[in-house]
Amino acid sequence: MDSKLKLGEGKREGKELPIRIDVPPYVREGDTAILRCQYDLDDDKLYTMKWYKGAQEFFRFTPKESPPIKTFPLFGLEVDPILSNSSVLALANVDLNMTGRYSCEVTKDYPDYTTGVKTCQMNVIVSRQPH
Repeated sequence: MDSKLKLGEGKREGKELPIRIDVPPYVREGDTAILRCQYDLDDDKLYTMKWYKGAQEFFRFTPKESPPIKTFPLFGLEVDPILSNSSVLALANVDLNMTGRYSCEVTKDYPDYTTGVKTCQMNVIVSRQPH
C-alpha cells in the first residue's frame, strides 16, 4: 500500500486532521511574511509539517530528524530559519514572484499518519514611493 499522499488529498482511511492556517492576503514587497499553521494532534506526536507554494514543497519540519528543518530551493523564496518552526513560517524579503497559493500539510506520527492540508492565497504588492 502506498503511504504517500498527494497534496490536497488530506485524507487517509476516512480520517482528516483539522488544520487552520493564517496567511496574510497582502504583503508589501521587501517585507517579511509570517505564515502560521495551527493543528490539533490530540495526544499524538507530529510526524511532519510541510509548506508548499503551488504544488512545490519548499519547507519541511520533521521533529525526529536533526536538524528538524529542511528547506528546498524555490525561486524567489527566502525562508528565515531563525523565525520558522513547527507552526510558523517566515518568508524574508518577499518579492512579486512570491504571490501565489500556499499550503500547509501536517501529518501525525505512527500509528495512523493522519494528514490534513489547507491552502490560502498570498499577494505581494508594490508599495508606492512618495514623490
